[in-house]
Amino acid sequence: MVFGTYTLVGNFITFPTKRSEKVMSTFKHKQGEGEKIYSTVTYPLTKLISKFIRMENYQKRKLEKDLQRAGIRLTPIEYNAKAYVTAGLTILSPFLFIPSDLTVITMCVLILGIVLFSKERQSVKGKLKKITIYELRYEIQQYGFHTSKIT
Repeated sequence: MVFGTYTLVGNFITFPTKRSEKVMSTFKHKQGEGEKIYSTVTYPLTKLISKFIRMENYQKRKLEKDLQRAGIRLTPIEYNAKAYVTAGLTILSPFLFIPSDLTVITMCVLILGIVLFSKERQSVKGKLKKITIYELRYEIQQYGFHTSKIT
């Protein structure tokens, strides 16, 4: 019965083979290596740019607490500098396309740079939301609240 269902569903859906699963695990491993290369390129630039960034004490303390809670091992100034470096490298890269007259790609990459800047600046808030949801679920389980009672 189960094999028949598997065969019937297999006609409509392609199941991954062992070989494709192995390729995907290799790809995930290489993706981690790409992050290492990215950080080795951007970290010296981040250190350089962080010398020129100034923050107010309140913003600095708040971001420092948020970074510590999210588990990001950067100072608030380095965190902002990383966002500037990421966006800057992305925005500077389309100048490679200008000589070949690819203006559409150039504009798309410029927009991508702006989006990456805002994404980098908001990444702490996203991680804090996940942590807060996890803590809320833990408290609900700890104290025996039922989710149907919480509105």
